[in-house]
Amino acid sequence: LAFSNPVLAGDAVFSMSALNSGQFFWADAKSGKTLWTSAPRQAGNAAIVRAGNLLFVPGADGILRAYDATTGKPLWSFPTNQLWKASPMTYSFDNKQFVAVASGSAIIAFGLPD
Repeated sequence: LAFSNPVLAGDAVFSMSALNSGQFFWADAKSGKTLWTSAPRQAGNAAIVRAGNLLFVPGADGILRAYDATTGKPLWSFPTNQLWKASPMTYSFDNKQFVAVASGSAIIAFGLPD
C-alpha cells in the first residue's frame, strides 16, 4: 500500500509505503514485484524526488537522504534538525542540477555532481 505519489523511472516505481512505517520501496512497474525496501523510519510524509539515478527522500527524522535509484544503496545524508515544510524539488541553473527542500524556516539547496 503506497502512501505518496509514485515516482516513475523507466520500468521502476518508487513510493512511500503505508502510513507511519517510514519506509519507501522500489517496485517493477510491469510485475509489481518489490525489488528493494528501505530501512524503517527512513522516509517521512513528504514526496520522493528523482534526479537522474538519485532518489532524494526526506526522512521522518529530519534527515534528507540520497539513494542510488538502481540498488537502493544510501549515498548521502544531511541532517536538517527541522520538520519538512514541503517536498524536495529538483531544478537546473546555468547547466547545473540542484535539489532544494523547505525545512523549518529555511530553504536548503544542494548542487548535484556532474
